Amino acid sequence: MEFKNLLGKLNQGGEAAKQFLALEISAETVKTAVWQVVDEKTSIVRTGSIEEWQDDSAEELVTAADASLTKALEGIPKEPEEVIFGLPESWVGKEGIAEGRKSYLQTIVKKLGLKPVGFVVTTEALAHYLRTIEGGPPSAILLALSETEVAVTVVRLGTIVGTQTVGRSEDLSKDVEEGLSRFGSLDNNLPSRMLLYDGTVDLEAAKQVLLSYDWQERLPFLHFPKIDALEREVTIRAVAIAGGTEVARALGFSVQAPEIEKESVVSPVGAEEEEGVVTSEGEVEETAADFGFEEVPVRTVAESKEDKEALSVMKEEEEEIIEESEEGEAVAEEVTPKSKKEWLGKIKYLWVVPGRFIRRLKVLRLKIPRVGRFPPVFGFGLGLLVLLVVGTGVAYWYVPKATVTIYVSARTLEKEVSFMIDPAVSVVDAEQGIIPGEAVAVEVAGDKEIETTGKKVIGERSKGTVTIFNRTQSSKTFSKGTALVKDSLRFSLDSEVTVASASTQENSDLSTTITPATVEAAVTAADIGEEANLSEGTQLTVASFASSSFVARVKTAFSGGYAETVRAVAKEDRQEVYAALIEELKLQVADKVGTETSNQEGVVEVANEEVKEEEYSAEVGEEAERLKLQLSLELPVYTYRFSDLTLAVERLEGEAIPENYRVERDELTADVLEARVGEDKKVEVRAKVVLKLVPEISQTEVVEAIRGKYSTLTEEYFKSLPNFSRQETKFNVYLPSRLKTFPRRRENISVEVRLTETDN
Repeated sequence: MEFKNLLGKLNQGGEAAKQFLALEISAETVKTAVWQVVDEKTSIVRTGSIEEWQDDSAEELVTAADASLTKALEGIPKEPEEVIFGLPESWVGKEGIAEGRKSYLQTIVKKLGLKPVGFVVTTEALAHYLRTIEGGPPSAILLALSETEVAVTVVRLGTIVGTQTVGRSEDLSKDVEEGLSRFGSLDNNLPSRMLLYDGTVDLEAAKQVLLSYDWQERLPFLHFPKIDALEREVTIRAVAIAGGTEVARALGFSVQAPEIEKESVVSPVGAEEEEGVVTSEGEVEETAADFGFEEVPVRTVAESKEDKEALSVMKEEEEEIIEESEEGEAVAEEVTPKSKKEWLGKIKYLWVVPGRFIRRLKVLRLKIPRVGRFPPVFGFGLGLLVLLVVGTGVAYWYVPKATVTIYVSARTLEKEVSFMIDPAVSVVDAEQGIIPGEAVAVEVAGDKEIETTGKKVIGERSKGTVTIFNRTQSSKTFSKGTALVKDSLRFSLDSEVTVASASTQENSDLSTTITPATVEAAVTAADIGEEANLSEGTQLTVASFASSSFVARVKTAFSGGYAETVRAVAKEDRQEVYAALIEELKLQVADKVGTETSNQEGVVEVANEEVKEEEYSAEVGEEAERLKLQLSLELPVYTYRFSDLTLAVERLEGEAIPENYRVERDELTADVLEARVGEDKKVEVRAKVVLKLVPEISQTEVVEAIRGKYSTLTEEYFKSLPNFSRQETKFNVYLPSRLKTFPRRRENISVEVRLTETDN
């Protein structure tokens, strides 16, 4: 992805600055911001919402980016198009953006109409951003958390040493330890500071998990690391401020280091993180101000002599404590075994921390009373210990909360029922099985074409000329249509003809010679077919006369006769295409009604459709290979609510529903077997219904059965619940395994019963 000459378009004069977009993509979220360069300084105008997406779906990425940008651009009169991308390190290789990820960015740019000006790696931008707000190169361990993985980035003096990505397990601390262990070249110099950011997980809960881990025992930390959760918008601010500045410089624009207000980038925390509170490891918890995150009033000159002395004494006291701590550690390492060393270290911190606090109180002219012969610090430490124990007990009673989701499988009840739909009523009459409904007349039209199955013989009749012989002593007239026969073939005269009588001649031997009279006539075969094509000289019988009286002979060969069988429209074809089209149009009616009704409504069709228009492409017996029907009809349907039918069925079939089961009213299905409309417009329906029955589980009884118990001790109870499939429990805080019981307070346990996914 190439940079465009963005800064050549920026107005360095007094005109309004042109604004740009920043779009940061992480494994699970998308963040956006509007930024600008004014007077050679980069600043943020507005940030967008944080939207979630699935890493394998470009469409979800576009949708999330669009939603976030919509929020960011609220109130912006002219929406900017140029955008800088903040990308995770896994999206970027040595040659630039990874090939598999370029298509994602191209899709965003194309569908949202954006113009890319460059990209930055989010972790690099964050390191640069921290350097800017802290006034010096940071050293820290950056932890980008998501539901499926944790990205561990080590930053030393503003330089990123590397990033290791570890798949998430049930133990976040172990995951982070594994990521840090992969940095084999760090030796004993891990930054004693962890910053949690990004992701959709609860960063504060993750912070508490990490605080409870023994990092000094597991990894080479000089002292217990400080752990903070950054605000969720810190990465997009880093991309816009730090990344935008670097992009501007890369394009040749003179940009000064941005002046960022000393606002906190650490998520709000409770009182346990205020200055001077002892952590679980016995070490002083430093405040966010120690890292430059919070705004701190700065005075160049002390207001009084006493202020200067107080500041000087506090500095000296802190230096003494640090020296004492280091000496105590050195001695312990020389003369004590490992287990004893741990206890000495904890005792040391329990002594040093109150001592530091008390010495500061002395500077403020406050006095701490002594407890018997023991120094004041002993009484303070004892009180602090008691307070810690009591506070832990109270927190263990009130803070833990659990959400228990019980998954059960449903039973099905299949029954054939009869009910009536009455458009005139508005409430269910469960006793009579009458439910309200609505009559709707739906008009649909369509066409259907099928192949014909009928057969028809077509062809031409043979034609020719014959000579008729008259052997009688009288002339004879033959009318048009007079039949001439040859075996089974029949022919007819085309016109009327008259043949004279035969002539008689007496021979010298006194014998008589009869010469028949002749006449030529045109004839046509009675039937089609080539078998009537008679050859020349073929003799035919004339009508019913004997051949001794009249006979016909083919003068010229008959020709033109032929026959063939072709497809034609049969009566059954019309019936078939009509029935098929009616079924299709009924489906159209169901679809049309379905789009106008919700998925919680049923439809009943009645078989008395009214045909508005009917047109066939051919008549019965007509030659045609295909038959097409165009049909328009009006079909009355009745709609009803499944919830109303459920009420009626519950009353009608109440004895068939098992005890302690309820009907899932949104899960009823009905297959109409028969429907008939009466004269009063009521519809009598016979249908097969399938009810989904869900076991009724008392949430109060579940709470009483599990509160205060370990999860392993409740397994048998859950298995005893009717149709139990599985259960999931989510705790709001992390607890060690020996303390991880269900909350003891009833109010801190919420129970939800759901159907298994296969039943939904």
